[in-house]
Amino acid sequence: MTNTKEELQEQKEEEKAFRKSGQALLPASKPNNGISNKGYDIYPVFLVPGNQIFEGVDSLADYCLAQKTIIIDGYVGIFWEDFQN
Repeated sequence: MTNTKEELQEQKEEEKAFRKSGQALLPASKPNNGISNKGYDIYPVFLVPGNQIFEGVDSLADYCLAQKTIIIDGYVGIFWEDFQN
């Protein structure tokens, strides 16, 4: 997936409006840039069986609704307001 310069700039502006940090958001999927990392990998991966990782608050809310009991704990940087709504 390649982005134009304008698309990247727009994404950066959206991120700035969304959170107050200079750190880039972690991509939803690992970029495939064709570079072989024989050493350190900034996006390490591990084999996880299917249907165990979801994306977004909507999928998290759907999962929680199907459970009998849920306990939610998390880092202060989590956007709990989005989940609560």
